Amino acid sequence: MERREESSQRGFVRAVALLIDESELHIFEYIDYKLSKISYAYHFQTQDGELILRYDNEPHYPELTTFPHHKHISDASSPESSEPVSVEDVLAEAAAYIASKGRKNEL
Repeated sequence: MERREESSQRGFVRAVALLIDESELHIFEYIDYKLSKISYAYHFQTQDGELILRYDNEPHYPELTTFPHHKHISDASSPESSEPVSVEDVLAEAAAYIASKGRKNEL
């Protein structure tokens, strides 16, 4: 985990979680001095570095109804609208993905 003070008003947190199937969740958050989240990106990828999904709030898709919040999915050609998410939300989605992958391997 990396924590860095960008200024007296803003900080940066970065962490990488190695999950049970060796996939990775990369967590990036900028926070203000009250520890409120300013911006975020949660990038979930395979052990080979291939995107599974990513949530972020970079303001580069103004046509989306939830601008600036959006979700990138590996097979999609463009991002989709998404409500703001937390690390816990993305961990739950990653756990469901891993569990479904395990069920497919059992067949």
